[in-house]
Amino acid sequence: MLDLDKISDIVFSGVDNGDYPDYSDSFVESAMYKDREMKEDEIKELQDKHHEYMWNKLMDTEPWMKGFDL
Repeated sequence: MLDLDKISDIVFSGVDNGDYPDYSDSFVESAMYKDREMKEDEIKELQDKHHEYMWNKLMDTEPWMKGFDL
């Protein structure tokens, strides 16, 4: 089980502003876990089991906001 507090430097790909607010095509390209690159199975667990955490992290990133007049 992943300790979410130990995850950092999440890089998202597949972010399409036309898919707001779901961003169903977005995915984690890479991330750090306990100061090391996350393994593929860890990224899969993160995406499959922690939807709310992932959505909140995506909302914290700036690129998704491009194209929106807030």
